Amino acid sequence: MNQSIRIVQGIHHLHFYLWDLPRWREHFCRVWGFRLESEAGNTLYLRQGSLRLRLSQPARAGDEVDRYLQQHSPGVVDVALAVGEQELPALAELLRGRGAQVEWIPAASALCLHTPYGIRHSLIPGLPNATPAEEGLFSHWDHVVLNVEQGSLQAAADWYGQVLGWRHLYRYSIHTDTSGLESVVVGDPEAGIQWAINEPTCAASQIQEFLDAHPGPGIQHAALHSPDIVASLRRLRQGGVAFLQVAPQYYTRLERELGLALRSVLGQAISWQDLVEQQILLDATLPASDGRYRPLLLQTFTQPLFGRPTFFFEVIQRVGGAAGFGEANFQALFEALERQQRQRQQALTP
Repeated sequence: MNQSIRIVQGIHHLHFYLWDLPRWREHFCRVWGFRLESEAGNTLYLRQGSLRLRLSQPARAGDEVDRYLQQHSPGVVDVALAVGEQELPALAELLRGRGAQVEWIPAASALCLHTPYGIRHSLIPGLPNATPAEEGLFSHWDHVVLNVEQGSLQAAADWYGQVLGWRHLYRYSIHTDTSGLESVVVGDPEAGIQWAINEPTCAASQIQEFLDAHPGPGIQHAALHSPDIVASLRRLRQGGVAFLQVAPQYYTRLERELGLALRSVLGQAISWQDLVEQQILLDATLPASDGRYRPLLLQTFTQPLFGRPTFFFEVIQRVGGAAGFGEANFQALFEALERQQRQRQQALTP
């Protein structure tokens, strides 16, 4: 197989291991807009347009899902990747030649790529077909974030570059008076792949809190792109989804920085009232890539889904060809997560 051929065509699905499958089926369908596509044993297959979820609970004590959940928080165990229609044996040979651990899964007619970072990637030929006429809250997976242990960041980025051919896209460093993180983003934008990797800078970091609560490396969050973030958030809040609280001074500072340009910056994308009421972070500092609209990145984050400070969702909207990850929002986001972390710690203090 020609090594210049793109291996990954996009994200095929996210596979969760969790307890109480009926509860999460109801939650994802009623609140998040997914619908049941099929079920097999103790696994449900949900979809929303091109988005796919698989949800599995233990079938019996001691099976694979049960063993995982006895050791880890519920969450994403497999970010399945769509690959080209090439022969899978040739792909397996290529990946093994790049130092990867790969196995054939006959029941799924897929390859399983094991990573050194607590997750796996099923490699499945062909992308899921979208249904353009289907109305949904979300259009596609925007990006996925993996947390790794301190000192592992560069090795993880190099692993994805060596094995899957993903290139380095961005690097960020965030610090407060008490903690921080380092982040590298790799991927293939033409294939819709943006894969962020975080490591903690100290024991007090929220990334370390995730690693302790999970425990070990794993998927911290996945970002769902919405064509209308305000409508999506209203639906989610009505369904009982709890979101990260943004400090009021963030909007005071943002309004001061935008000044008289506030109305022209927001344009038809969103009203200032909706921005504040829905607790949305706004990055208006991005370079223009679409002459019709000013690029805006709008984003917000749920509280952790599974009780522990582990997996959560991000809801994001990109206007005017906005790229990047909301660099202007990183500090505000990190500080908001840090406040949430302190509240959890205080709740545990007798």
